Amino acid sequence: MSKGHIVFVETNSTGHGIRAIRTARKIGYQVTFMTMDPEFYRDGDEDALSEVDRLVITDTYSVSEMLNHVDRELTRGVVAFDDYHLLPASELASRLRVPHPDLEGLRNARFKDRLRLELASWGERRPKFAVLAMDDERNDSPVGYPCVVKPVDDSGSVGVRICRGREEYRWALQFLQTRGFNIRGYRPEKRWLVEEYVEGVEYSAEVLWVDGGWKILGVTKKMVTNPPYCVELGHVFPAWPGDVEQSFLEEKVLSWMRAAKMKWGAAHVEFKLTEDGPVLIEINPRLGGDLIPELCSLACGFDVVEYFLRISAGEKFCVRELLSRKPRKAYAIRFLCPDRNGGVVERVKGTDVLDRLAGVVDWRITAFPIEVHRLRSSYDRLGYVIAEGRDAVEAKSAAEEALSKLSLVWR
Repeated sequence: MSKGHIVFVETNSTGHGIRAIRTARKIGYQVTFMTMDPEFYRDGDEDALSEVDRLVITDTYSVSEMLNHVDRELTRGVVAFDDYHLLPASELASRLRVPHPDLEGLRNARFKDRLRLELASWGERRPKFAVLAMDDERNDSPVGYPCVVKPVDDSGSVGVRICRGREEYRWALQFLQTRGFNIRGYRPEKRWLVEEYVEGVEYSAEVLWVDGGWKILGVTKKMVTNPPYCVELGHVFPAWPGDVEQSFLEEKVLSWMRAAKMKWGAAHVEFKLTEDGPVLIEINPRLGGDLIPELCSLACGFDVVEYFLRISAGEKFCVRELLSRKPRKAYAIRFLCPDRNGGVVERVKGTDVLDRLAGVVDWRITAFPIEVHRLRSSYDRLGYVIAEGRDAVEAKSAAEEALSKLSLVWR
């Protein structure tokens, strides 16, 4: 017997977003799936729509439109897994009086300029930043060079560029000024953030709301491309930095959450570890992308996505005892990326050996043939390999070894 409905307001086209649909049904819920464009999900190598109980085609950026299609009596929760629909999904949940994040905190995290202003009011001095609007005439960086230019509300490294001089800066700003709707039908705000570029190793803290407060599952170490486009090539979890006290880092992350006024749900807190300590890059008010929840689930011993779905539906799901246990293994994901600036990939060689390699626990390759472009964002990646190890170093090595067995066959 169904426990009721969980409403999905769009989802990620791959990764844990589609797995979440299966998980919701596995734990006893029916899935109402709302989308503006069903074809978006049919173009991938997994058909999310084949998994749902009820498909609704509507404007998923309009709360009032979505309300017209919701069964108020049967709906137990509303979820979104991509950045663009976090606010409308949470506003819909608020109207239906089902669990949802604090809306002020969600807006503070969702819009990067608001987050910087909140942190500045708490005394955070790095990075230096400036907010630009469409009518602002700035021919030079207001924070010096190198600097980072980014939209205040986009995702997946889209539109983010490191600029080392005036020409690169002006090009990056011009690119953002001329952008229209993105791949998800979202029109980014005409505001941009310019920040000083901070040197340091990139990490993210994976955070869940547990028993009325934030609990840090662990820290993920990132592998990224060189500037100007910092695309994430892989992740390792858990990977606590060895040169900083864990309790100090945890308190720093929690202080950022307090400054943002975030309450309830999940967060993926990106930061760099510099010579002067941790510096916040951004707070993503959701589970981490790129299958980071899968790495967390494998290491922590419980399904992180299932936990999020259960609390979204108002269930009590105790994980505090599990969180007190130290993970026995580490897990790493490495992404398959194009090794040329563009063309058509016919197929991938070497996948036949992956299941026989020590440490490999999962892998997926995009359906081919496919036309690819220069690696500028996470949308340009072509697959992944997940591997395990006794620690972060061994897990990373196993994933890289598996990735080295693959090669792209170009047309």
